[in-house]
Amino acid sequence: MDRFESDIDSKEEYSEEERKEYLSGILRKIVVHYNEESNDHSLEIEFEVPIVDDRLIYNNPERRKEGWFVDSGETRFVLDSLPISKGGRPRKSKPA
Repeated sequence: MDRFESDIDSKEEYSEEERKEYLSGILRKIVVHYNEESNDHSLEIEFEVPIVDDRLIYNNPERRKEGWFVDSGETRFVLDSLPISKGGRPRKSKPA
């Protein structure tokens, strides 16, 4: 996990053009849907590789040095409802 976290942190320093290039390499398409009845948005993301819910499976969980393989996930992720900020300051929580 530490390796991936540092990889993500390094991308914060990308220029606008580098970010576009990186994302175009991993994303196939992004579709935003709008529901007029509920005034809500949903998001559909399709990746180039099956990384959604993929899993690392060890040949022997007791001895991880014996190797592993990746169980492929899906290429599509759907977020049914996007939280929309209405702006302004967040409310202060009331003391218990």
